[in-house]
Amino acid sequence: MKKIKVTWVPVVAVAVATLALGSIYAGTASQSAVVAKAIANAPVSELAARAAKLVVQTSASEREQMAVATVEVIVKQHPAVATTVVAAICKTAPETAAKVAAKAAALNPDQATAIARAAALAAPQYAAKIAAAVATVVPKYAVQVAEVIIMAVPSASTATAEAVAAVSPIAASSLKPVLRLGSSAATPLAAVITQNNSPINPNAPSYSSRGPAFSATGLDTPGADYSRP
Repeated sequence: MKKIKVTWVPVVAVAVATLALGSIYAGTASQSAVVAKAIANAPVSELAARAAKLVVQTSASEREQMAVATVEVIVKQHPAVATTVVAAICKTAPETAAKVAAKAAALNPDQATAIARAAALAAPQYAAKIAAAVATVVPKYAVQVAEVIIMAVPSASTATAEAVAAVSPIAASSLKPVLRLGSSAATPLAAVITQNNSPINPNAPSYSSRGPAFSATGLDTPGADYSRP
């Protein structure tokens, strides 16, 4: 009698994967519901504090997921508080900074540079990861994102430029001045010179507040010689 071989392992694997995926979606939906309830009727001025409290009270294994869900719920309802909410979450749970900043920037791309700067200032040890994450979701602002983070966290200037250049080849050429400079205590960010030979001030306002004529690389300056090494 001919034996019939039954293959069931792949089916089981698919079933397990499907259940796991379903659990992730269920978890996200559940966390979004928790956030929505927590901020219901809350004054806008209290949203950042409530967001940070929600995230820090979540277990470490679910904290990043809760942080992203919190940003998504709040920013969708109140886009104007994106930077303050991101800063609050990143300060209390810095390990979530890259995902949090990327989610906020994706929801509110016109505030991408301000969001990136707020996240980097709150979690400077993750500056490069924040830059890469935000540049990935809002590629047209990749250079500006790198610039504001370099200005905010000068010690991470080379790592930030390298991270953004890796996810945005187009931005790489604009960031060459920073990449050439390298990072060391002997070469602070102020040593980077713009095309008009004016040192960049690390304490100057962010890119977005200075307007499009300002650039850490000098490549957005009207009349600049883009061919200059």
